[in-house]
Amino acid sequence: MNLTPKWVLHAGAMLEHHSDPEGTHFSPRLALNWLPTPAHAFRAGISHGVSALGLYANHTDIKFVLAGTDVTFDQAVLSQALFGSGNLEPEKIDSGELGYVLSEPRWSAEP
Repeated sequence: MNLTPKWVLHAGAMLEHHSDPEGTHFSPRLALNWLPTPAHAFRAGISHGVSALGLYANHTDIKFVLAGTDVTFDQAVLSQALFGSGNLEPEKIDSGELGYVLSEPRWSAEP
């Protein structure tokens, strides 16, 4: 959305339903771009994301073999002991960005 010819707002979001861990997650994104001249662009943005753990992340065990002896760690038991829950939590990330883009075609590497 162009707020003015020199200011552009980008907004987006993703809504996902994950089966592992169970739940619906909302990941918003917002960026503001300032275009003071046709050659220069400045950007500031923020976003929040949540990812699924991947197939079977809560349902796999860890196995070590030392000198011919198998030692298996049950992931659910480890998670319960370390995190107080039998399930792993999804990864979450909050990020911010500052950027600058120079558009100068005469400096192009193309012949």
